[in-house]
Amino acid sequence: MPLRATTGLFLLVFCFYALTGPGHLSSIDGTVILQSARNLMKTGSGSVPRDASEQSASITPRGVDGRYYPIWGPGLALAHIPTLFVARHLDALRPIVGGRPAVSAVRDMFFAPITGAWLMAAAVTFIALCGSALGFPVRASIELAALVAVGSPLWHYGRFDTNEPLQCVALIGAAYFLFRERRAPSPRYPLLAGALLGVAVAAKAQNVILVPWFLLYAGWTAPRSKLRAIALMATPLAVIGGALGALNHARYGSPFETGYHVSGSLFDHPLLDGAAVLLFSPGFGLFVFFPALLLLPLAARPFLRRFPVEAALIAAVFATHLAVDATYHAYWGCAWGPRFLVPTVPLLCLPLLPLVARTGWMRMTAIAALAIGIAVQAVTVPTAFWGQIMTVWGHLAVPIDERLASSHPGRAELERVETLIHSPSVAPPRVALWLLANTSCREAGAAAPALTTPSWHAEFPWKDAALAGQLADLTGLDLWIAPSCWKPQRFAAVLPSNPRLCALLVGTALLGAILLGSVFRDSDRNP
Repeated sequence: MPLRATTGLFLLVFCFYALTGPGHLSSIDGTVILQSARNLMKTGSGSVPRDASEQSASITPRGVDGRYYPIWGPGLALAHIPTLFVARHLDALRPIVGGRPAVSAVRDMFFAPITGAWLMAAAVTFIALCGSALGFPVRASIELAALVAVGSPLWHYGRFDTNEPLQCVALIGAAYFLFRERRAPSPRYPLLAGALLGVAVAAKAQNVILVPWFLLYAGWTAPRSKLRAIALMATPLAVIGGALGALNHARYGSPFETGYHVSGSLFDHPLLDGAAVLLFSPGFGLFVFFPALLLLPLAARPFLRRFPVEAALIAAVFATHLAVDATYHAYWGCAWGPRFLVPTVPLLCLPLLPLVARTGWMRMTAIAALAIGIAVQAVTVPTAFWGQIMTVWGHLAVPIDERLASSHPGRAELERVETLIHSPSVAPPRVALWLLANTSCREAGAAAPALTTPSWHAEFPWKDAALAGQLADLTGLDLWIAPSCWKPQRFAAVLPSNPRLCALLVGTALLGAILLGSVFRDSDRNP
């Protein structure tokens, strides 16, 4: 694929994700990981303050040195460092809060989601590169990548602060270099694939279970010595694995202890129920947030015929992820869409390439399905999951066994959440639609309009109607580029704005569009 196309696609997608970001941290994960990155830059230690919640032991476990560390792998904390370094040396791009430059902590929280933007933009670029490496036209490869960028949960996680973007780019990048190795053998390709798999493990230790599938693919498809290809892949994996083991030993006293304290109780959710929620539920289903995947049966035959081994790799990675994620105790991800399946999305979309590359009704059907996905993201992206959706859930009266609530309040709360997870009437996209329907431009100090009665009111009435009325201050757009009157008024005064960064990103996006346009013009002249 031409360098112009690669650069243009990356710049356009990165700017789009960065412009549609929240401008603040959105999760406990992101907050703790940013603290680790900031401390790493300041003192050389990745330790963090002890989390003050009930789950402190499972969020910031105590190390053997008495310090507290994030339970998550060091990958995202390290990825934050270049973002924060640039932000700290470009003071002209410091965000504004209340008409004044933001303090350093707020500045770093503003830029933290931009780490996810450039990582996910790289993952989207690798989708197009994979299409080109598999022999599909450059134009079709770029079109699929661009449509998946906004028509799947990649958009959500390209503006979020968790480690899914890093996992996405690591897994699809490893696949790309193995595809290149099959067609143009070079020692650097398996080395780069192994390095990226190591990054995936550094982002989330669970990804170690995917390594055998990639090694098997490398050995099976190696055009020369199979052992050589596997050894080249294993070398950077071993180096990164050794570094992670040394880090674990320094923190927790064992190279195999990551802080998760893995036990059977972590993976005790029924497999079939978890899989059904992650795939089909209105609130979190993969096919709801990425409806184009419903066309996989149509695309499977031509893709399998040309790429049977690649199809087997994609299926193995997805099935392994699903089997583990569906049994995890927090299987629903506590965020938008099927969060834990998102790292597989860039791989899963590759079988759609034969449809997009064709002409006629198959191509139009694929584009229409991707367009539906864009509509789903457009409704849900402007709404904060924890700041808005979960706050609405917290105001709902959910029937619970009173005896259980009094004797085991923790279990009662889990049952309450499970009821909401499985209820189509209060699925997060429906709650987002209700919030958007009640959103309007409201200046500070203006009276809050009355909220409309939600469609779920008969099934789940408000716990306290008077308190629920205060949710009017939560309606608004969770976008840093939105005018202040369109942001949630409860937080509008402390949410940053950044006109200079907005102008820079818009200009850079135009540059990316120009580069892509020149590639498309060339392809039209030389079909």
